[in-house]
Amino acid sequence: MLSDKQTIVGSPLGHPRNNQTERSEIMQQKARAQIALLLSVLLTLGLTGIATLVGCGSSTAKSQSAAVAATVNGTEVLESDVSDYITTLRSSYGYESDEDWANFLASAGYSAETLREDIIKNYYAQMIVVRQAAEEAGITVDSTAVDNEIASIRSAYGYESDEDWASILESSGYTEEQYRSDIELSLLADNLMGIAVSVADPTQEELQTYADANVATYYSGKKSSQILFKSDDTETAQTVLAELQQSSNLSKDFSAAATVHSIDAISSGDGGNRGWDCLNTFSTDYSDALGALEVGQMSGLIESDDGYRIILCTDAYAPAAAESIDLTAIPAEIYAQLLIDVTSEVTSTAQNVYMQGLLSAADIVINPMPDGLLYDVDLSATDDSESAQ
Repeated sequence: MLSDKQTIVGSPLGHPRNNQTERSEIMQQKARAQIALLLSVLLTLGLTGIATLVGCGSSTAKSQSAAVAATVNGTEVLESDVSDYITTLRSSYGYESDEDWANFLASAGYSAETLREDIIKNYYAQMIVVRQAAEEAGITVDSTAVDNEIASIRSAYGYESDEDWASILESSGYTEEQYRSDIELSLLADNLMGIAVSVADPTQEELQTYADANVATYYSGKKSSQILFKSDDTETAQTVLAELQQSSNLSKDFSAAATVHSIDAISSGDGGNRGWDCLNTFSTDYSDALGALEVGQMSGLIESDDGYRIILCTDAYAPAAAESIDLTAIPAEIYAQLLIDVTSEVTSTAQNVYMQGLLSAADIVINPMPDGLLYDVDLSATDDSESAQ
């Protein structure tokens, strides 16, 4: 059960490339329809997932279908669109009964009215002010840019055939037109931020603060190399292992053997180097074997789904969590990633400030919530009714 409002109402301005791991899992699991597309951090850009413009079905009474829920700088937000958004939210979580839906709202600190208000402010208003700011700045996104972005997304997630792509769009509650609109909006936001938000390189103070809070937990680990053999080439694997076990210069000989024998095209050209485990995602068998090694130690022959491998632990980095991090002692590859992540955080903060400025300057008028909306249920009997706002 969600307990934080920020996990319910998502910005429409993110898109799949911002968090490919999460988005890939969403796509593969068919995403519980559109709800996975709504899970993003409130009021930030560069977000996870894509919040969709819901246009299918309606939870509004027919008399409200053309009613205006709000205006944002003179642009109307229809009550039916807001209601459809909430209907999809409710359905995707599986809260079909009014009792379950009421308990959900109350436990998250919402009433139907405050949920409606948040969706208007933090979804529709963001879309509108971004489009308006982009128009004022003369920023446009042509269909070719949208085509290229969608092609990149399809390729990244393996949806090469039109049939597969149509299927995943449908299962996620999208039409092609809606998806293209979301991608266009995301590209508009990217271009707008590129012009409107200027971010300097992180200061040493910002780097130090971030490092002290995160390095020991997220940036410590082991560096390793591997030699990967075909699953039917155990004889060669055993021979190479035996030779390396007798080596007087294991690091040099391992690198040479990886260059000659390893079938991993990516690492073999670099002497088998696979980098730091904290910066990569390794298979369970690889991670388990590496975890048992100290620097300079080599594994035995490890059987895996992609063949037999030998692993050499080449370096380790594990600062004490309670100590201030010595930035000069961080391995170069880890420091490079740290710099990228701190820059991303600083940029995200600056973009958020800019977006807050757009929203603060906007003329947002939210009309009273009409009666007869199907998502407006009685919360008085719920356990958390007093916390619902």
